[in-house]
Amino acid sequence: MLRYTLFYLRTLFGSLGDPQVRPYLVAASSLIAVGTVFYSLVEGWDPFDAAYFCVTSLATVGYGDLTPVTRLGRLFTMVYIIAGLGVLSAFIAAITRVSVEQMELRRQNHVPLRPLRHRRSKSAGSGEPDPVTTNNPGDSDEGER
Repeated sequence: MLRYTLFYLRTLFGSLGDPQVRPYLVAASSLIAVGTVFYSLVEGWDPFDAAYFCVTSLATVGYGDLTPVTRLGRLFTMVYIIAGLGVLSAFIAAITRVSVEQMELRRQNHVPLRPLRHRRSKSAGSGEPDPVTTNNPGDSDEGER
């Protein structure tokens, strides 16, 4: 389980530097920064609390421990959440697309240490097909091309 978690995190953070993801990362970071500055100035919140509110609102968690009290703050929050969900959805989609492309590329470039067709089995020489090296009809890659 830890191995898969580390692989996932490495793929996730590796995709953040990809040119396809970078514009979405900048947009999401800018959105959180703008929200933080806005709530700090208009609502009078500490910058940490304002950033916390921005992240929890855009992540659709919304604990309710912080709420805007001014009309301008509430109006901004309505627009902010609607726009932010679109930006975060596009950001997550870009990360997913790049991560899947990276995993497919790794799978295509994978070369086993010892090819399976050279593996010896108990049935070698007996005329029976080796179940380890025999391809199943659904295992061929020819349908994917």
